[in-house]
Amino acid sequence: ESFSKEIWAVCTTTSDDPKYEKFLLNAMKYFKSLLYWTDFRGFFSQNIETLLKTLVIKNLKPTKEEVIIFEDEPQIFIENVFNNAGGSSKKNCCIDLAKTIAKQYTQECIPILQSNVAEYANAFKEGKVNQEMEIILINLLVDMGVVTNVVLPVEFYTFFYSNITEPFLTQVFNAVQTDKTFNVDKLNLFHLAYHLRFVFFFRTYLDRAKMLEISKHISYLLTTKNITLRYVIYYSLEMMITLKDISQGMIGAYPHVFNKQTIAPVIPFILENVYNCVKSDPQKIDGRAVLAIITMMEETAATYIQAFIALFKILIAGILSGYEFSTIHALSYLFVAAKFDATAYSTLSSALTPVLNQIIEKNHTDMIGYVFQIYAIMLQNSGVGQDHKVIFTSLLDLKNWGKDMTALFPAYALFLEEYINQSADALVQNAKEILGILSALLETMMDSLFFSLITNIISLKDLAFLRSTGWFSSILQLIAKQLMALAQNILQLIAKQLMAFGSETANKENGKSPIRSNFAKGMMIFVARCNIKFGFTEFIQDVANAFGQQNLYLFYNFFGYELNMIKNYQRQPERRIILTGVIDMILSANFNDIPEELWKLMLNAVIENIDKRANNKINLFAYRDNDDAGSIGLSGLVVAGSKSNFQKLSYFAKQQREANNKSTADLIEEEKFFVIRFNQLFQDFNTKQMVIAYIDQKFNKTLQQLFA
Repeated sequence: ESFSKEIWAVCTTTSDDPKYEKFLLNAMKYFKSLLYWTDFRGFFSQNIETLLKTLVIKNLKPTKEEVIIFEDEPQIFIENVFNNAGGSSKKNCCIDLAKTIAKQYTQECIPILQSNVAEYANAFKEGKVNQEMEIILINLLVDMGVVTNVVLPVEFYTFFYSNITEPFLTQVFNAVQTDKTFNVDKLNLFHLAYHLRFVFFFRTYLDRAKMLEISKHISYLLTTKNITLRYVIYYSLEMMITLKDISQGMIGAYPHVFNKQTIAPVIPFILENVYNCVKSDPQKIDGRAVLAIITMMEETAATYIQAFIALFKILIAGILSGYEFSTIHALSYLFVAAKFDATAYSTLSSALTPVLNQIIEKNHTDMIGYVFQIYAIMLQNSGVGQDHKVIFTSLLDLKNWGKDMTALFPAYALFLEEYINQSADALVQNAKEILGILSALLETMMDSLFFSLITNIISLKDLAFLRSTGWFSSILQLIAKQLMALAQNILQLIAKQLMAFGSETANKENGKSPIRSNFAKGMMIFVARCNIKFGFTEFIQDVANAFGQQNLYLFYNFFGYELNMIKNYQRQPERRIILTGVIDMILSANFNDIPEELWKLMLNAVIENIDKRANNKINLFAYRDNDDAGSIGLSGLVVAGSKSNFQKLSYFAKQQREANNKSTADLIEEEKFFVIRFNQLFQDFNTKQMVIAYIDQKFNKTLQQLFA
């Protein structure tokens, strides 16, 4: 204890001289470790205030380094101050110490913090303003409260806001709005940014009725020439407009506090101020604030279509010389919002299509993918226009599907899907070219895109169309060709033992399946969807015709290789699709067409999957996607790894989730479906018992529950 007191005494005599930094760092680390010792609890309980004043409070004041970062490095400042990524080594150690104190001695900290805040609030009322102390107190409240997940009394935050932050901001807002010539940059912008930090972190605890008014007020501060403060304002606008109600819903799904009606009164002011800021400096914009505005306005955004057009013309011009991806996201949502107003949508399309075309003409590779997605939205909204036909015709040229263009494939494919959805004749008139594209996707190992496109085709058309036009046969022939190519290294083994590699022993001997994981998953889901839509009895006829009897073993052996997927896949809605499709296959009227040993293995694989769910043996990551994308035809075209940096617009990601849920809405629960089909197929008691005997005895309990 005496040693600790001596260290404290030395700490109180140090200055900002760099020669003391190492000593202070070690002192903070030393006390942080001691705070966890129960033997010292009594000692620290009595001396927390001394520790806070000696090592925490004095070292939470702003440093010269932070001021320099604020002036010169906007993104780093945002990361450090708003996203808590850190800062200087001494500041990091100080924050770590503050967190530990808050966690271990919460009750002891509360009166100390109350005393410090109240003391300064009284001084503030008397006109004794100390901006450095305000920043220290804000850091204390944020770092010892929000960041550590320690729940401090809400009164802390509301008291500080009402007595310090609100009076300060009100003074600033009044000056800016009453005097059009007021120069924001004459203020201490660093100090202002920290008060915005306080509002940002504690926005859910403050008076909600005031949040929109604050949003309106801070938008007037965009007249600043300080880029960091602009980013702080944009960030704050985004979070306040989209404020979540944490008292409702659940983590990750909290509802918005505001809606299109409640934000309507402040929108004209915010839009005007954002536009004026962008017009003055189009290179320094964070489009997420604009995205937040449009998202919350929904279809009412069409009311301000001319204002948005003027804004986006400037923003897109900025994109041509920079990389502001959130602007494109915002524009995509504007097209979605405008579709409810035909006049607004027509005005928007006419005004911005030429501007978007410039991105393609100037070969702005990082942005072209987004432009094609916006064109796909336009297809959804207004159907096929002349501009879309020109783009579609261009995409049919296989030169656009070479290996050097794979980064753009996901966006191309998304546009292609939407065009096919909107044009009834495309699959007939352009069958040869589309099949060429499908082949190119397989050749470049873009398996998820291949299966997404063919899934879209079979979803659109009935079996009669697919057969009469040759589409079903062509698709299945491409799959057969790919399976043959992937299985070349094991053909000799196949010849020796037709179904051996589906067994447990053979799986151990052969190791990993020779089939690319994304191709495997894509084919499994595609076959399952075909079984669900057409029935295995019909589907297998087309498979046999396309593969040829001599290669039909390739189709069946696929399921032998991918038994683990059937056994382990648990994520919905893929699980429901896979199990429903496989159950339809093994419990169809012509189940005898499946090689007997494989049929038994597939039956056991289905039961094992059901058993895992029934007994909570669920591993959502048991089956991973490793190639070019995520869940084929389900989670969309999000491409991972080195093949592409493509990002799907959030609009399409949401649309894909909704489509996935809709596609399984009519499917009954997998377990119930198994029992229904099993009882329909095996009605004789003796036959039923004979089949059940094929199932591993370790699943007896699950079987009893299924047939109870």
